[in-house]
Amino acid sequence: MARNAMRSDTYSFTVSEVMFDFVEANLYEAPDADELAQLAL
Repeated sequence: MARNAMRSDTYSFTVSEVMFDFVEANLYEAPDADELAQLAL
């Protein structure tokens, strides 16, 4: 919600709590082991 208030250069639209919850519950997919291995330094 802080980004809604900041409205920085990349601000496009307000994200409601309902929208955030939907994306988090239905669209987010945690990275698998191969993807995590590519990030390891």
